[in-house]
Amino acid sequence: MIFRDRSGETGTLRVLLGMGWSGGWRYRIWLLFLAMLAIPGVSGWVEQQTEGLSVTGMSDAVSWGWYIGQFVFFVGIAASAIILVVPALVWAGQEWRTVALIGEAMAVCAVCASLLFILVDVGRPERFWHGLPFVGTPHFPSSILSWDLLVLLVYLFLNAGLGYWHLRHRLQTRIHPESHRLLPWILVAVLAGIGIHVVTAFLLAGNPSRPFWNTALLAPRFIVTALAAGSGWMILTLVILRHVAGLVVADPVWTLLARVMASVLLINLIFLASEFFVAFHRPSGHSLFMQSLWSGQGDTPFHGLWMKGAWALQVCATVGSLWALWRGVTHGWLVCAALLTVAGIWMEKGVGLIVGGFLPTPLGEWASYHPTWIEYRVTLAIMAMVLFLFSLLVRIILAVEARTR
Repeated sequence: MIFRDRSGETGTLRVLLGMGWSGGWRYRIWLLFLAMLAIPGVSGWVEQQTEGLSVTGMSDAVSWGWYIGQFVFFVGIAASAIILVVPALVWAGQEWRTVALIGEAMAVCAVCASLLFILVDVGRPERFWHGLPFVGTPHFPSSILSWDLLVLLVYLFLNAGLGYWHLRHRLQTRIHPESHRLLPWILVAVLAGIGIHVVTAFLLAGNPSRPFWNTALLAPRFIVTALAAGSGWMILTLVILRHVAGLVVADPVWTLLARVMASVLLINLIFLASEFFVAFHRPSGHSLFMQSLWSGQGDTPFHGLWMKGAWALQVCATVGSLWALWRGVTHGWLVCAALLTVAGIWMEKGVGLIVGGFLPTPLGEWASYHPTWIEYRVTLAIMAMVLFLFSLLVRIILAVEARTR
């Protein structure tokens, strides 16, 4: 055994946390930079709590904005992490083990980001606990929002527990856990990963007065865009860790991530073409916003350009990922395709999708929404805190791998 844990789980946690804080001066400067980056955003959130949500760009007409857009995007990143990577702990070779642990860390951090964006969007955060099933006072199980919080928390604890148990086993035995011991938990985690994004899609699609959301294709598109953005995010993360931390990633890992990204991007384009066909071949009242986005009618010039840019980036990402596969997964083309994928899906599933659902209003009115400086500052703080946590988790994973090699 590498170490003898005489104080139970507390001793294991102490060892792992010690590994997370260890590192060179560049690593410590990076953590200090992230901590300082969060300070302006925290002060902005305090101002928002003091003045109310009137300091944001939201209104009665557009009651969900930048925060909920980021929530929807990061739910997709969280869902894709375990669906893409954790099954590799069972069915793939040893070259996937470290990548799978990084995927678990990404899932934990993405869920934390999603919950934080919900928290800052709530006008009374001290009442956040009312959204928890069996604890607060929501209309559970009829409330889809309660289901969303439930599956998010279950998914968070599954990933955190699975990653902790894996690292603890590696520290004590120098080997990875046996596949048959992981399989039941991984199957539950995969179902929870699919559930968090499907329930989020149902949360939007279940509004009949919002034609832009009220489509049966929303949940399938959420799944495929989550897989695309998640694989792109993982590619970028692994490229950065390869240059910064010297992480060795086997060629089969790059090939599988590239194939998943290219495949689901193609499926996403088919879904998008289906929505365009319904909206423009036989126009109806439900296709009003899609038509206004494309033609620039109504009070939506900014959102029209935003959504056109998002769709254009996804088309370019599809072509780029296919080209990268054809050229033999060269890292330059693969990184370019991953950047386009993440940017395009973030633009569409973020502000584009959320704000688009409110326009026009059920009364036929056109409202405008633009995020304020407060919203940008709070978002920057959340991103800095999540990156801080992700940096600690990745440092722990790499330190355990180096210690037990």
